[in-house]
Amino acid sequence: MEDILSDPSSIPYTTAIHKALQPHFNILQELLDNPTTGDIQLVPAKAWLGTKDPCQILIPHSGSLSMSDQAGIANWFETHIALEKNH
Repeated sequence: MEDILSDPSSIPYTTAIHKALQPHFNILQELLDNPTTGDIQLVPAKAWLGTKDPCQILIPHSGSLSMSDQAGIANWFETHIALEKNH
């Protein structure tokens, strides 16, 4: 299962994922570029995270998302946020 998440291109993102994330593109891009800045009101997870190390806590807290939904979201992030930054 973790192999799926290690290769975001393995599962395409759905139209539903795109519709859910696209309106937040600018906030998500800002979080990638400057993770310590940003309005906590716009990103409630930052308030929840507080001083915890995101590398240690975020992966286990995926809620009720299926592994394929998690992989699709990772694919969307890689396609629209990470790779787009390099163009």
